[in-house]
Amino acid sequence: MNLNIGNWERFRISDIFYPFINGKGITEREIKDNPGRLAAIQSSSENNACMGFIDEKY
Repeated sequence: MNLNIGNWERFRISDIFYPFINGKGITEREIKDNPGRLAAIQSSSENNACMGFIDEKY
Protein backbone atom coordinates (compact mmCIF):
# COMPACT_ATOMS: atom_id res chain seq x y z
CA MET A 1 0.00 0.00 0.00
CA ASN A 2 1.36 3.39 -0.99
CA LEU A 3 0.61 6.54 0.98
CA ASN A 4 -0.28 9.56 -1.11
CA ILE A 5 0.83 12.51 1.02
CA GLY A 6 0.25 15.05 -1.73
CA ASN A 7 -3.15 16.05 -0.33
CA TRP A 8 -2.18 16.13 3.34
CA GLU A 9 -2.81 19.37 5.22
CA ARG A 10 -1.74 20.73 8.59
CA PHE A 11 -4.10 20.27 11.52
CA ARG A 12 -4.16 20.87 15.25
CA ILE A 13 -4.15 17.84 17.52
CA SER A 14 -6.92 19.52 19.52
CA ASP A 15 -9.15 19.32 16.41
CA ILE A 16 -9.32 15.53 16.77
CA PHE A 17 -8.45 14.86 20.43
CA TYR A 18 -9.64 16.32 23.71
CA PRO A 19 -7.12 18.78 25.12
CA PHE A 20 -4.81 17.42 27.78
CA ILE A 21 -5.72 18.65 31.22
CA ASN A 22 -3.20 18.64 34.02
CA GLY A 23 -4.88 18.81 37.35
CA LYS A 24 -5.45 17.00 40.60
CA GLY A 25 -5.14 13.25 40.65
CA ILE A 26 -8.31 11.33 39.94
CA THR A 27 -9.11 8.32 42.06
CA GLU A 28 -10.47 5.01 40.80
CA ARG A 29 -13.64 5.71 42.80
CA GLU A 30 -14.17 9.05 41.03
CA ILE A 31 -13.81 7.34 37.65
CA LYS A 32 -16.26 4.61 38.62
CA ASP A 33 -18.79 7.12 40.03
CA ASN A 34 -18.54 9.52 37.04
CA PRO A 35 -18.26 7.41 33.85
CA GLY A 36 -17.84 9.21 30.54
CA ARG A 37 -15.76 9.52 27.37
CA LEU A 38 -12.67 11.41 28.63
CA ALA A 39 -9.64 9.16 29.16
CA ALA A 40 -8.28 9.45 32.71
CA ILE A 41 -4.51 9.07 32.29
CA GLN A 42 -2.54 8.73 35.50
CA SER A 43 1.12 8.26 36.27
CA SER A 44 2.74 6.33 39.06
CA SER A 45 6.22 5.28 40.07
CA GLU A 46 5.68 1.99 38.23
CA ASN A 47 3.52 2.80 35.22
CA ASN A 48 1.58 5.39 33.21
CA ALA A 49 -1.80 4.26 31.99
CA CYS A 50 -5.43 4.97 31.23
CA MET A 51 -7.30 4.13 34.41
CA GLY A 52 -10.68 4.40 32.72
CA PHE A 53 -13.00 6.97 31.20
CA ILE A 54 -14.60 9.79 33.15
CA ASP A 55 -17.23 12.43 32.47
CA GLU A 56 -15.43 15.48 31.12
CA LYS A 57 -17.64 17.76 33.25
CA TYR A 58 -16.29 16.14 36.40
